[in-house]
Amino acid sequence: YTIEPAEFGRRRALLAEAMARYRALSPGHFIIGITLENLSEVELEAGNYDAARESALESVEFYRHTSSLFGYIWALNAPGTATLASGDVDGARAHACELLSNVRRIGSAPGVGMALLLLAPIEAIRGDGVLAAGLLGAWEVCAGMIDTPLATTNFLCARTREALARSLDENAVEAAIAAGTRWTVEDAINVALMVAEGR
Repeated sequence: YTIEPAEFGRRRALLAEAMARYRALSPGHFIIGITLENLSEVELEAGNYDAARESALESVEFYRHTSSLFGYIWALNAPGTATLASGDVDGARAHACELLSNVRRIGSAPGVGMALLLLAPIEAIRGDGVLAAGLLGAWEVCAGMIDTPLATTNFLCARTREALARSLDENAVEAAIAAGTRWTVEDAINVALMVAEGR
């Protein structure tokens, strides 16, 4: 966090060194999964989407062999974002569906926030712009929005806005976002389920 964001090489090297040390000292430590997620974020910011997806998937695989369901939720968000960044919308939706399924099982506010924000650009690209804007609005007032990683937040918000601008005028977008801020948590989850399942 003390390195300039644009210094991707230094950030990458520091994370790789930390990960190597933890793997040597404590191979099953949860920090390894977090480090892989952070590495995915660096690659996302750098525009290296395949590398971002690779680190994200490695993080998911790591958490599958631990008891940390909260860590698993965070890990599932990363490959969905990286997969969307690489242009595979259907693949991103599959990750979002798995994320949402686990969120509902354990009741995670951060997970709800991550799922809403991940599904907003997916729906904006492939479906209903008004519904996508509603998901963005629901995310903006979701208790878990503060837990969405910064690089992921910036990327998904920008991608959603870009896609919405192609189908709706600015007033319609803002009205739909405002409507989404008034959804109940149950409403938001039901819409997210519908989008995740492609209904």
